[in-house]
Parts: sequence; structure tokens; C-alpha cells
Amino acid sequence: EWWLKTQFPRRVVAPSSGSTVHRPPSKMMMAAGYSGQQVESDGRGVYVGGLPKHAEWQELKDHMKAAGEIEYCDVLYSDWGEPKGVGYVRYKTEAEALGAIAALNESSMDGRTLKVAPWTGKPPNTNGQGKMMYQMWAWYGGGGRGK
Repeated sequence: EWWLKTQFPRRVVAPSSGSTVHRPPSKMMMAAGYSGQQVESDGRGVYVGGLPKHAEWQELKDHMKAAGEIEYCDVLYSDWGEPKGVGYVRYKTEAEALGAIAALNESSMDGRTLKVAPWTGKPPNTNGQGKMMYQMWAWYGGGGRGK
């Protein structure tokens, strides 16, 4: 989260030497969900774009499991709780992820053509404010599929 970066820097530059000193995450940072590790893509993450706006993580997982064993799957939301039409899927192996990209790119979900590609960079924060807003909206009957 942006506030975590501004409130709790991970690196401190020592003014006398100009060198960077890494410090461990504080208790407050750990309570806020910061693990202290920068996890980069290891080749198992897959981007799925073009999702129907009403798609939920279980539907995405059901669609993507044809390519292999899924360790994690989620749909991303804006800060206001609106679905972005993008999903993140992490497979058990890099080979399964590559197979998913080859087999499921340009596949169809509820009449929409999906773009399946390698995920680049850090995995997304899937427990952000937007997801909470979406769940709250759905709970009050204003979002989701009206379940």
C-alpha cells in the first residue's frame, strides 16, 4: 500500500556514509500485513485480462485449472470496489503457467475473450481496500451478482 511505503520505509540512508542500511520490519508493519520480503515473479504467475465484470475468483479458478494445479487465484478491484476485469493466477510450477498461457490465451469466458500472459513484477495486493469495498457492496446488495 502507498501509505505503508510513506509511513514505514524499508531502507534508511545513513547520512554520514551515504550507505543504505536495511532494517527489519517493525511490529506495526507486521500487523499491517507487510512481510518484509519483496517477492518478485518466479514465472508461476499469470495475468488474465478481459474478465467479465461479474467474474469472481472461483469462476476464474474453474476456467484456469484446465492447465494445471492452481496455488492461488484472485480477481482485482479498483480502490472504489469496482472490478478491474483482471485476474491473477499462480500455478504450482512454471511449466503449468506456461502451459496455461499457451492453451488459454484468447479462450472465452461468458462470451468475453481472455488475454492470458505472464505476470510481470510483484504479485498484486489482493486484500486491498477495493476488495473490501466490493465485498461490502455485495453484502449490502449493491454489488456482485446480487447473491
